[in-house]
This record gives sequence, C-alpha cells and structure tokens, in this order.
Amino acid sequence: SNTLQHTATHCNAISGGHAQMSKRSPPFSAVGGHGRPASEEETDDTYDIGLRWLIRNHKMIVAGFDPGCLAKEKGVQKGDILRAIDGVDVLALKQREDGSHEAEALLLGELGTSCTMSLLRPQAPDASGTVALSDFSAHLPRCLPAEED
Repeated sequence: SNTLQHTATHCNAISGGHAQMSKRSPPFSAVGGHGRPASEEETDDTYDIGLRWLIRNHKMIVAGFDPGCLAKEKGVQKGDILRAIDGVDVLALKQREDGSHEAEALLLGELGTSCTMSLLRPQAPDASGTVALSDFSAHLPRCLPAEED
C-alpha cells in the first residue's frame, strides 16, 4: 500500500468547509463517461454501486452504504476519500452548482458491470502532526438500481 504524506492542515481542509450530502448519483448515463443526462429508458437500466457520498471541498467522501452494497466487504469505510474511478482522477473534478459532483456519472453503468475505485484513507496524525493517507483499491459491481433525485 502506498502512503502519501500530507500535513494535518491539508487534511483539515478536506474535512472542513461547505459540505453537501449526495444520496446517490443522479440519473446520468456513464456511456462514454460524458455525464450527459440520461433519457427515460436509460434511467431504468442504470445501476450504481450503492455508496452514499458527502461532498466537501470538491472531494467525494464515503458517508454510508445502501442495503445490498458490497463495498464494506471489499474494505471500504466511512470517511474514505475517492481518488479515482477506473483510472480517471476524481480529485481533479469539481462539485457542480447544483450540489452534484462531476465524478458521479462515472459510478453508473449497466447491471453486471463493475468499476475499480482508488480510495484514500486518512490515518491518525503522527507526533509532528503529519497525516498519512493510505491508498487502496476496491473493485465493486454496479448491482443496485440508480435512484432518481
């Protein structure tokens, strides 16, 4: 597991500031990864991984798990920070004015498909106040129908 060193003030910036809770992804199609609005028929066939997100300072942070979500069994914990989805750098993406996040569409797809998420987990600060972030991956199936907002 790779370890990234960040100062405590940087990690406090991730946990401070404006927060927006996202139940699950809005009805977007992940086809081509463009995040375009889905049509009525696409919404019926759109599935996600079942994580609930807290969006803070443009970062997507795991806030909870829907019933049937397999993320806990794969090692995902509340407070984990989403770093990438299928190799796409989520830390470079932003929260929209409507409270959604540009990365949410990447979590959606057809039933039976899956995505690989790279996550960061803050560790306890050391004596100097430096916080290590452990980096790990979880491969999760899209098996829960996407909710409409």
